[in-house]
Amino acid sequence: SDFEWTWARFSREDGSLPEELVLIGGQSLLLDGKAIFKSGKRISYLAARRAGNQFQFDITDEEENSGLRTSDLEIGSSKLEIRNSKS
Repeated sequence: SDFEWTWARFSREDGSLPEELVLIGGQSLLLDGKAIFKSGKRISYLAARRAGNQFQFDITDEEENSGLRTSDLEIGSSKLEIRNSKS
């Protein structure tokens, strides 16, 4: 992992992917040598919540204005939805 700060909460049923995630300052998060999160760009702040097989992201205006797109992000094989935290 190269994030300056990471917080993750995993479910008891499916511990392979986090239910909630907060990442500050980085691009990739590894757990037991397996990539959990990757971004094509450095993320200053990101919070994510899982709903079924989708993740909903809260990002800063800075991330949104930098052109961050779902194609820049990966969490396992889940579909991604980005939502600005100011909305």
